[in-house]
Amino acid sequence: MIEVYFDGVLLDNSNYLGFDVSFQPFDKEFYLGSTGSIKASLTIPKGALPASLNEVVIKINDDNWCYCVIDSIEENDNEEYVISLTDKLIDTEVGYDFSDKVPISAKGLLEDICTSFNILHDEFNFTNQDVIINSYDATVTAREYLSMIGELAGGY
Repeated sequence: MIEVYFDGVLLDNSNYLGFDVSFQPFDKEFYLGSTGSIKASLTIPKGALPASLNEVVIKINDDNWCYCVIDSIEENDNEEYVISLTDKLIDTEVGYDFSDKVPISAKGLLEDICTSFNILHDEFNFTNQDVIINSYDATVTAREYLSMIGELAGGY
């Protein structure tokens, strides 16, 4: 079951007129550190637009599946709003300077990114968390660093 919450308030199921989710595997091309993006489109009746639209959480079967930001809200000819959403990691699609922290472990870098972008996390351990990063590249975004750390941990 899919549920959409706007600032902690559940959107009533009767207001889902359309819901589409797509996954864009890579930005433009595959390369080390490229990161997939979740895009969603939600269509609701005009009167169902929540008053507060800061944080959007999509839950599937009671599990938080995606934290989103609103890309746009457009009104269509049927008196409906079409809300375009992107996963919240889009906020990390900016340059990230940790040159003053090098050398740093992969886990230390992950914790620093989470703190810098106000990403909440539980205590965690992962494969290769003690790998030391000895250099910093000003052209790499925080999102790309997160993807590289994910690869170190055995995921993608």
